[in-house]
Amino acid sequence: ALSSSISVDAEAAFTSVNLPNLRRLVIYRGFSRPRRMGKHFDSIIPQLDHLSLCRVDKTDLEHLLPLSTSLQALHCYYDGSEHEGLAEGFDQIRRIDVKELYFNWMVERESSDNWETDFEAIAKFKKVMGGNDELERVTLELSFDYSRRPSSDVCNRVLLRWNGIQDELNSIGLKNGIKVVTVSCRYCYDDDESDKPFWME
Repeated sequence: ALSSSISVDAEAAFTSVNLPNLRRLVIYRGFSRPRRMGKHFDSIIPQLDHLSLCRVDKTDLEHLLPLSTSLQALHCYYDGSEHEGLAEGFDQIRRIDVKELYFNWMVERESSDNWETDFEAIAKFKKVMGGNDELERVTLELSFDYSRRPSSDVCNRVLLRWNGIQDELNSIGLKNGIKVVTVSCRYCYDDDESDKPFWME
């Protein structure tokens, strides 16, 4: 694993010329990271067959994924609260021919006011599963954590919407021969002591 807060010397050394046999890479950006990753990894990405991206956003995906030429497995821990960015991130993932995909999105919000827009964006994951002939294995894990407690009505409506998305993804997997390892969602709020889940499906 290599942080994006690398030194100039490390950046210069981190090239395909110096690391010709590198095939697996974890890129993790900590909480104190700079907002942009720059071109630190551009030379290495094309030779990788396994890539894990931790706390990246749609701009990082738009920059890094088009560089890949032989990627077989992608693990992505998405760090973005904007709905449009998530949909665009899914679009970038759909364009690469990975066989294994793990996608995790953990959302922290003040309230559940925009839950419908959140789940409209999540539903676009169907295009990722339905638009990639090479995909063989999928894991999707979601977590929503609100500062204010959602109403029981909202919780029930969200659960109904999620169950619909979950069923559709499982159906696409069955139809396209994709092994759906996990498709799960955790819906909770923070009561200042710990996260209290309303439901986990």
